[in-house]
Amino acid sequence: TNKERLDVKHLLGENIIKIASMKGMTFDIYTKVVLPRMKDIIINCKDSISQHFLLECLVTSFPIKYLLMSIEKIVDIIAQMVNEVDTKSLYILIMDKLLKYIKEEKISIDLSTSIYSIIRTNVNSAIEKGGEKAKMIELFLSYMKFTLHYCPVNEKMNAIHHILICCLST
Repeated sequence: TNKERLDVKHLLGENIIKIASMKGMTFDIYTKVVLPRMKDIIINCKDSISQHFLLECLVTSFPIKYLLMSIEKIVDIIAQMVNEVDTKSLYILIMDKLLKYIKEEKISIDLSTSIYSIIRTNVNSAIEKGGEKAKMIELFLSYMKFTLHYCPVNEKMNAIHHILICCLST
């Protein structure tokens, strides 16, 4: 039932938050223990709602630096989810969170450029899949903001043009 599903969702979310806030949690533990185990759980559950929720918890519960340093692994998990998962909202969450962090911390352009490249490849795949117009517009908006701030200068005009063309053809 829906109530049971919500109860399980609440319990899982609380436990992920507790793991993330445990004393002694380090990036090393996160990448060697937590992330591989979460990946197995997320990929093997095969339920689109559960996969979406678990990845959302993973992205929002752990420190943003962990997301930043493991972005390739996170997008790899997204790529392996069942087709019914709303990957667009996950990419929106990730881009908005990274954009906010990168702005606040003023991290190096080299690092943000490599992050942009990883995000671009995966967001473009999500765009190709299409979807509900409102969600696509929301994705384009987040992608445009992310591009304006972190796309390499020499690629920025082409990237913006690409986003606008995709938006018009949706």
